[in-house]
Amino acid sequence: MSDRYMTVVAMLDDPDTMLCVLRELRRRHGAWPEAASLYAVPWRDAGNRTHVLTRLPEVKTTPSTLARVEQDENGWTVYVPGEGEFGPFDTLDEAKGEAEGIVLSSGEVLFMLTELPWTPEDDMEWPLVAPPVSYK
Repeated sequence: MSDRYMTVVAMLDDPDTMLCVLRELRRRHGAWPEAASLYAVPWRDAGNRTHVLTRLPEVKTTPSTLARVEQDENGWTVYVPGEGEFGPFDTLDEAKGEAEGIVLSSGEVLFMLTELPWTPEDDMEWPLVAPPVSYK
């Protein structure tokens, strides 16, 4: 194996680097590679005391929910499609941790992100809609 290849492979062992590569493939070719579905984006506040966890490819479109955490008078409750309802939990962090554990154990995703590895400025400079790449 060449040194160059080994260096690239070693870089891709870092989930944030791999995600940046997947985003760039999406930007250049117009569709998320299948591997991108293995990432869950950071929790989003969906309003009305609800937080949702979704897959990466849906970050810019209508998301399907991997997990949802809602607050009511009893505390925080976790809802995971196909797995059921869990809780109540005393804190939001405790509920999110439980939801993440359930999603990870189901094999739905491999990487749970606390933040995206790019900034809003990166989104502006390198938008997901890019001109076609010529390989000539």
